Amino acid sequence: MKFLQRSLTILALFLSVSPAMAVEWTAGLRLGAVNQDIKASDTINYSMDDIGFVYGLETTLMLPLTDTFEVGVNLGAEAFDNTFKSEPYDVESNHLTLSGVLGYRVDNLGPNYGDDVLYYVKVGVSQWDAEAFSNVMPKEFADTKFDGTDLLVGIGFRYTNDKNLYTGIELNYVNMENNFNTTAGNVNVGIDNISVFLTTGYRF
Repeated sequence: MKFLQRSLTILALFLSVSPAMAVEWTAGLRLGAVNQDIKASDTINYSMDDIGFVYGLETTLMLPLTDTFEVGVNLGAEAFDNTFKSEPYDVESNHLTLSGVLGYRVDNLGPNYGDDVLYYVKVGVSQWDAEAFSNVMPKEFADTKFDGTDLLVGIGFRYTNDKNLYTGIELNYVNMENNFNTTAGNVNVGIDNISVFLTTGYRF
């Protein structure tokens, strides 16, 4: 909850400068796929990877520095769902992300010269909670919950038309790491997440 409060405070600070500068505010949906590579050690040693489904929401504020360069803040909420076929486990996780954004914008595109393209990189943090449970064992015997906060990096591309509708694509990476106790003992786990999102939304 504190993470969300701090994120909203940062967004509010960006909005507070809008009377003096042209702050761009967008909100939209995120749909895509995630490749998760899980490695665990200590009491249990195993490694597995598979591709799962990702969906979520996002909102972004961008502040121009020059005619082409911009800085901003992105707040996202995402859900990951992955069934690992090589092992009898499902992994579900929820992510709340806050990132700083550096963008390069190209204006005056399209038939009416009202479209634009934004290329950007983002660096921030992902606060997440995850649950791993077996497909074959009763959940009460094979249910594990863990959480953490880790570094997030990403790159993306967004096209906005003269109706203020945008579409884009984004590539993200976050490594989830934690230690937790199971019925078998202590486990150190790391989950590499490489996500590809298709984004769509509206510029206010």
